[in-house]
Amino acid sequence: MHKPETTTTSSVDHLPTDRLLGGVAEAARRLLAITDFEIAVNLALEAIATAAGIDRIYVMENPIIPSTGADVTNCLYEWTLPGMHQISPPPTDFLISDGGFDNGVQVLRSGRSVQAIIREPSTQAQTIQAQNTARSRLTVPIMLNGAWWGVMGFDNCIRARIWSETEISILETAAASLAGALQRRDNQVELERRDALLKCVNAATQCLVANDNLAVALLATLKILGEGTQQSRAYILRNSQATPTDELMFNLHLEWDAPHIPSKTATGGHFPVPVSAFPAHLSDPLKTGRATQFLARELDGICPNQRPPGQARSLMGVPITINGQWWGLLGLDNCIEERVWSEAEITVLKTAATAVGNAIERDQSRQDRAVAERTALIERERAARADELEATNQILLTRDRWLETTAAAANELIATTDVDASVNAALATLGENLECDFVFVRQYITNPDIPGDLGIGRLIYEWDAAGIPRHMDNPQIRDLPVASFPAAYQQLITSQWFGGIVDELDEPLRSHHLALGLKSFFAVPVLIKGKAWGIVGMGHCRVAKLLNAAELAVFRTAATCIGSAIDQAEVRRDQAAQEQAKLLSRVAEAANLLLRSTDYTSVFPQVVRLLGEAVECDRCGIGQDVPHPISGEPAVNVPPEWEWRSTTTAPAASFSPHGDQLYSWKDGPFLTEQMRLGVVASHLVADLPEADRQLMARQGTTATLFVPITVGQQMWGFIHFDSNQPQPRLYGEAEIAILKVAAESIAAAIARQAQDVALRQSEQAVLDERNRLAREIHDTLAQAFTGVSLQLEVVRGLTNNPNHPDTAASLKQAQAFIRRARDLARQGLSEARRSVHALRSAALETDDLPNALQKVLRQTQRDTGLTTQFHLEGVPLPLSDDCQLNLLRIAQEAITNTLRHAQATQLDITLGFTPPQIRLQIFDNGCGFHPQSLSEVTGFGLIGMRERAARLNGKFQIHSNPQQGTRITVQLPLSDIPNPHV
Repeated sequence: MHKPETTTTSSVDHLPTDRLLGGVAEAARRLLAITDFEIAVNLALEAIATAAGIDRIYVMENPIIPSTGADVTNCLYEWTLPGMHQISPPPTDFLISDGGFDNGVQVLRSGRSVQAIIREPSTQAQTIQAQNTARSRLTVPIMLNGAWWGVMGFDNCIRARIWSETEISILETAAASLAGALQRRDNQVELERRDALLKCVNAATQCLVANDNLAVALLATLKILGEGTQQSRAYILRNSQATPTDELMFNLHLEWDAPHIPSKTATGGHFPVPVSAFPAHLSDPLKTGRATQFLARELDGICPNQRPPGQARSLMGVPITINGQWWGLLGLDNCIEERVWSEAEITVLKTAATAVGNAIERDQSRQDRAVAERTALIERERAARADELEATNQILLTRDRWLETTAAAANELIATTDVDASVNAALATLGENLECDFVFVRQYITNPDIPGDLGIGRLIYEWDAAGIPRHMDNPQIRDLPVASFPAAYQQLITSQWFGGIVDELDEPLRSHHLALGLKSFFAVPVLIKGKAWGIVGMGHCRVAKLLNAAELAVFRTAATCIGSAIDQAEVRRDQAAQEQAKLLSRVAEAANLLLRSTDYTSVFPQVVRLLGEAVECDRCGIGQDVPHPISGEPAVNVPPEWEWRSTTTAPAASFSPHGDQLYSWKDGPFLTEQMRLGVVASHLVADLPEADRQLMARQGTTATLFVPITVGQQMWGFIHFDSNQPQPRLYGEAEIAILKVAAESIAAAIARQAQDVALRQSEQAVLDERNRLAREIHDTLAQAFTGVSLQLEVVRGLTNNPNHPDTAASLKQAQAFIRRARDLARQGLSEARRSVHALRSAALETDDLPNALQKVLRQTQRDTGLTTQFHLEGVPLPLSDDCQLNLLRIAQEAITNTLRHAQATQLDITLGFTPPQIRLQIFDNGCGFHPQSLSEVTGFGLIGMRERAARLNGKFQIHSNPQQGTRITVQLPLSDIPNPHV
């Protein structure tokens, strides 16, 4: 990166990073949200320039002239501060080297930014910057598909600025966002171009089928193809042999030119032209049935902007084959711009060339048949004329039927984006109209981890005539090892058909198809992106039929259309997977927010924004089920801060336009019932029952999705996603499944927060009780023991004093002090008994142990939402207070550990009276832990439970494994438990 001298830093303005980040983020949002690409780029430049505080911002494309390798530049977009000069536009294909920027180009090509003060670059560069009144300039590279595409320039025209590393990094992020927008635009243009190509090829095929006049049909076909593909010229070249050299020549057979485009001969073309005049790498593919394309400058080195008007800048040639022989080519010239065709487009153009070849072949056949018919009529003296004409008509009808059927199948494939439905419909059309019994599509699947694996041929689509068994239901037929049919596989990879009369086939094809009940069988390859993908086949079970070359050619066309439809479906599936990945990422981000927050309500605004932007809805909010403050009836509350609204589509109204808005559930009975049942509700508002429809229509909603939020098996509320557009959208199953995960994350955060509150309350209660007990001991027992100690000290002084004159009197005084000590000890003992009695569980004051345990579980479920169950086994026996208290304390400590550590949703307690023992078992379905970690436990909870069990001569056991919950079992022998009635 070029840095200016340090002496210039005093004239540099430093921009607050947050404002610059905000501007770049707004630019990225506009590039994503605004459909019109030109408007989106201009508005994005404005957002960056405003936030950055610069005078001029522009986007330049920097292509390379292939013939010279020189870098050129073209200014495509620009934003200038009012009052500032716009950047002087360079001439078309301006050479960067002419501007003296060679060093900067090398830096930019490596993906790094360049900034310079006006006096730093070369003299030529300074001159150009001075013409544009730029005092300093930052140039950020735009990288597309890993290659340098162009630059974003940032000019300061009043004062020079040196950008910090952080600012440059932010602006490089802006350049990356623009690169992403350019890539999306190019992808969309590619899809639209491919769809348009399919439509125009289909129209051309139908034109050839519908028109009996070949010359008229071909000219109309060229016009359809030229206009549909936006090419300047469409033509047909026919092969011929020069006399007497027999050299292969191209003859211009037919041509269509766009308005204002001269013909090929008017621009210097001479016909016939030898095929050898073209390089072998361009002509050889045509001889082997493959298309060829090239740029004119690759042949003559003339740059596009220096080429005379009307001369082709790019050329495409697709071979036309008749009766298996190369007949000529279908050509497309672009005289306006250079175009490179993709493999998928070339495949579609092959379909058009096949249709042209079939039309020419059909016309030749008609001419040949006409001659044959005339000869036959003369030879047979008109006797068999009627029979000859009928047979000829049948042949013509059969061929026409094949072409019409293929066109109909192509229409089925174009009519819908559901590839399964469209392919099945196309197979049904082929099967029903071509009088066959079995039509199928088989895909070849290999294991990339096994070198040289030929894989299997899997039957993925099938149509069967009435009475023909379905082969896909038989696993042995559905998946066939390719290695078992080597000859057929060789035909496939060389793009050849295989099949015929089954009895005449070689093994093992013959035995295999005889076992299927077939009498004849034909299969043609399906190529996707130039590679063998699978086959389309047909079979005859009742009467053997032999297809001629024309029928096989038409069948190939049908297979090509099916392959194109499958290829397009895979592209759409990839796009859907990317959208689902984006939604999953946003849901994960929302879940992390909820997991890190101690108050879920504080992150709800961010959660609804993340989810709303991810699904691109108009409004997203979280509603909570609450009682109405006046009527007490069930209601739903959607606070404004829990709602997000799109700023791009601008919904008609917020769900809660006037603060916390309460809606009664009874106003939407259908949606209420769906939420109570825990069912996701995805509906067009027009399809809802009347009451629900009116409720949602008042919000301007045209389609809605409600996802219930369930906490502790009870409905807490919902997330809703609304569409306010005239053409509303409904969500797919995959999207709904992901949004249910978002609802479950919200429910988990709510439950976790409720458990934390209950745990803190429980711990506070224990602390309060400990403090109260400490105060009571200090105020009663401690004072009593102090008094006893003092009295005894006096007695010791009286009895151990040898100098006391009156021993009898001393003894009498000592006895008095001993009585006082005895009274104080009795008083302390009474206080101790009272304290112990006060420590006895309040739950056991009025209830026995089974009822006390049930009350503890009910309180836990009410406070935390945790699902609990109590099981009583056997007939309850009378237990001592000490036994009941210890079992109750063990259960309470286990519940506390579950709430604190287990992350459980279910807690069960079982109390069993099965003489000669009592069994207490506590089980939760939480996260559990490794058994070996028990030896490391030093907490007072588990130690206290073990000690309580040991005090009653009982056994204490813990069983746990990760993700399998925890089970605590206490067993006490009845023989060692004191009888409370004794």
